[in-house]
Amino acid sequence: SNSSSCSESEEDDWQWGKATARDDDDREEEEDEEVVVGQWNSRFQVIINKLQNLSLLDESSIQQRIEASQELTYLNEDFVHAAKTFGKIIISEVYLPRQKKTIKPINLGGVAGGQKYIVHEILFKFAYDGANLFKGDNNAPAKVGGHELKGLMSYFSLG
Repeated sequence: SNSSSCSESEEDDWQWGKATARDDDDREEEEDEEVVVGQWNSRFQVIINKLQNLSLLDESSIQQRIEASQELTYLNEDFVHAAKTFGKIIISEVYLPRQKKTIKPINLGGVAGGQKYIVHEILFKFAYDGANLFKGDNNAPAKVGGHELKGLMSYFSLG
């Protein structure tokens, strides 16, 4: 269970467990490998901590830096793939009734951000004026979402 604001049925909607992923030819692992999808932030933090703790001047840590950078690249690729895949599903089902949606919206509080979804620990906010706060103008919620994204990127760039 993830959030106390989610009912058990809502949690079942987004906790899909494990997925089978086929690795790129570049990855020196088994051809088919079962991987846990999600845990994006904790995996990211581990890799960033590795990179921060390695010396730029120590020759023995160069290979470790390369490996950690490669891990970060793979994590990025996996996250982008998951986000695009689930984002496309959410968008394609926007006009379906809730009971027919593959990924169902959940209640995380607030209505200004539109519908919210959590899939494999990725939060999706579908910005539209479903609550008629902006008199049906969907440009305003899209701007709000854009500003939220800019704020997050600015925060992340602080280091």
